[in-house]
Amino acid sequence: MELSGAPSAALQAELGRKGFGWLRGAVSQSDCAVLRADLAPHQPGAGRGGVRHIDRLLPAVAQLARRGQLARTVMLLLGEGSHLVRALFFDKSPEQNWLVSWHQDLTVTAASRFDAEGWGPWSQKDGAWHVRPPLPVLQQRLTLRLHLDDCDGGNGCLRVLPGSHLAVPGSAIPDTAAAADCIAAAGDVLIMSPLLWHASSRSSRHAPRRVLHLEYARHACASALGWTALEIHHE
Repeated sequence: MELSGAPSAALQAELGRKGFGWLRGAVSQSDCAVLRADLAPHQPGAGRGGVRHIDRLLPAVAQLARRGQLARTVMLLLGEGSHLVRALFFDKSPEQNWLVSWHQDLTVTAASRFDAEGWGPWSQKDGAWHVRPPLPVLQQRLTLRLHLDDCDGGNGCLRVLPGSHLAVPGSAIPDTAAAADCIAAAGDVLIMSPLLWHASSRSSRHAPRRVLHLEYARHACASALGWTALEIHHE
């Protein structure tokens, strides 16, 4: 399963300026259909919006997230030594509907808890440790969101504040007047800085919004943290 494009200079400039950009039509409609079928038995439990560590449950997701052109795209944007931090499957529907207020993604997962300057506070979610890392680690991350359905404001698309990734992490919410809706077709990949302020509304119509949410980072201690190295085969 391959992406059809690679990051351009324009995309890299857009990520630096706005904090997000697109690979439109990156995954074929047939591959999206296969992923939807593979994910069907892994629905979130009642009252939950997503499934954590979905790459550990489905080889097709592991392939997409760690190998091939998607991994090459991350390597080109973040650099050598990039790792997959976590993979989540979000499935928003009228039955599993939720509102996400404005926030930044300020934590990463870790294999175990440790004491080190700048790392903390700590918490556990589904048995896994989560921690806020120092600013340099926060700044060397990217999130890729593969849309498996067409997505707009009616079924709870992501909303972002362009350029807000440049603000101090954890500061007050910027003015939301300039918020942009991330309208996508199935197969589109949104690339964004996790420091970008983002939110989403509840779905208001009977249409699924399934998204594979993949977080990556580049850090010298990635292996010790339990992150998964990307498997790039140089030709």
